[in-house]
Amino acid sequence: MKRIILCMLVFVTSAFAEVDKTQLDLFKKESGPLRAAIDDIVNASLPGRGVAESAKATYLEGYGPVFMIEASLEPTRNPFTAAKTAEEVRKTVMERRKAIETKLEALLKQRVATLQSVGPADSLTVVLYLFNSNPVDVPDLPSQIVFTVKKQAPAQVNIRAF
Repeated sequence: MKRIILCMLVFVTSAFAEVDKTQLDLFKKESGPLRAAIDDIVNASLPGRGVAESAKATYLEGYGPVFMIEASLEPTRNPFTAAKTAEEVRKTVMERRKAIETKLEALLKQRVATLQSVGPADSLTVVLYLFNSNPVDVPDLPSQIVFTVKKQAPAQVNIRAF
C-alpha cells in the first residue's frame, strides 16, 4: 500500500514540475554537434568497429547535460584474425584508453564554457562505457569512465574509472 501511494506521489509531483523550456531548447540545439564531436574522438581512437553505440544525450534538471557512449577498445579474438599476445592486447588497450581520455578531456575543457544550456552551477558529463572483449588479457579494465567538468571550473575535468 505504501508503495502505491509513493508511486502516485512521484507521478503527481513530476506532472506538476515545471521544466525550463528555453534550457531544453538550447540543449537540443547544442547536443547534436557535441554528440558528433564525442563520436569523432572515439571513432578516431578506435579503428574498425570499436564504437558499439554512438553517443546519446540527456539533460538532467539541476545537474546539466549527460552524454553516454559505448565502445570496445580491442576487438574480440576470433579464429580468423592474427593472434596477439596478452601483452600486445594490454598495451593496445591502454594506449587507446589514454588517447580517448586525453582527447575527451580537451573537448570538455574547450566546450563547457561556450555551452549556453549549461547553467553557471551545472556540470557537463560524458560517460564512456567500455566493453571488455578480452577479459583474460585485460582483467583490470574498468566498465565505465566518467568525465565531469563544472562550468564554474572549466579547466578542471574530473575523470573517474569504475
